[in-house]
Amino acid sequence: MSTLMQNAVLDKAAARPAAPAAGRIEFLSRYKGFLAVFVVLIHTGITYGAVGGWDFVDKNDVVWLGVVTTWINALAQSFVLGAFFFISAYFLPRSLAKKGPARLLLDRLVKLGIPYAIYYFLGMPFLIAVAEWGKGQPFRLHPYFNSGPLWFVEALFIFTLVYLVVKLFRKDSRPIFLPKGMPSRAIIVVYIAAAAVIGFAVRLVYPAGQAIHNLQLGYFPMYVLLFAAGIKAGEEGWLEKIAEMKIGVWIAPAAICAASFLPLMVLGGALDSGADAFLGGLTWQSAAYAAWEAVGGTSLFIVSIVLFARARWKASRLGASFGGASFGIYLMHGLVIIPAAVGLYFLPLHPALKWVLLSVAGVCVSWGLTVALKKVPGVSKVM
Repeated sequence: MSTLMQNAVLDKAAARPAAPAAGRIEFLSRYKGFLAVFVVLIHTGITYGAVGGWDFVDKNDVVWLGVVTTWINALAQSFVLGAFFFISAYFLPRSLAKKGPARLLLDRLVKLGIPYAIYYFLGMPFLIAVAEWGKGQPFRLHPYFNSGPLWFVEALFIFTLVYLVVKLFRKDSRPIFLPKGMPSRAIIVVYIAAAAVIGFAVRLVYPAGQAIHNLQLGYFPMYVLLFAAGIKAGEEGWLEKIAEMKIGVWIAPAAICAASFLPLMVLGGALDSGADAFLGGLTWQSAAYAAWEAVGGTSLFIVSIVLFARARWKASRLGASFGGASFGIYLMHGLVIIPAAVGLYFLPLHPALKWVLLSVAGVCVSWGLTVALKKVPGVSKVM
């Protein structure tokens, strides 16, 4: 090849924006494992007193335990599921570019549809039978079709389908990847304001906790916004350079929101008349909770993911195994903690000890089951 031709090729390559590396982002699997632990804590917390709905609740009169578990769950709810949606969306642009819409949709049907169908038609009927037996009813399997915690899988598939439809009908001549800097503080503040206002508005119609086909739409504004942000982040390669992001300005609001939750609940009358006023409607409590969730959740997400990106992770088979099992832990934890909670129900232990035992067992056993099942041929495609 002549020198002239070589220069032309190099100039053409330089003119194209470089796509972010499609390979593994090392810290991300550990971060997803961290998020999966909080998913387990949310449901074990509800089991022993936190506000929320779950299939088996071991009622107790330990007020402080209900307060602590509700506080932990509120913090987790503010950013954990949204972070999962963000991460799931992050790889969609490059997957679409690599596979095309048909293959990408088929892959998502396999990875999301198979566990969803198993849980919907088999898992939930079994778990409801176990929960009813724990409440003194006869053990009997009967149709109880519900997605349980796999509502996330259902919502993720819907979001992905909408993304593919938009990409199919939108004529966009821009390159798929446009590496840019991280979003500015001003953009993040606008996002927080939008999440707070839209969240409050949606909860006028669909209060938090009210579900349609097991989808609690009151929480969806932040999920949708973070999924959209994940698409944008994937196009611009944010996670590959997120360790460079300055987080000092976000530590204070994260800490303030964490510290202010319980005083806010007391001031709003949650201890006396319940938390309904915070969950929706034209009340100052609902507006305050929507703002608290938007500020606190966004700050916690930014601080936590940047700290994980900056950490110097040592190569560890144990850490890699746990991180790689995050989706499996999410899929399996309901099947673990409900039977375990029923078993603990009959033991004369303090509820706080039961909560600790169930939380540890829920994480560890779900992890172990995931590792074992992934050795079965074909299972690793969905876990």
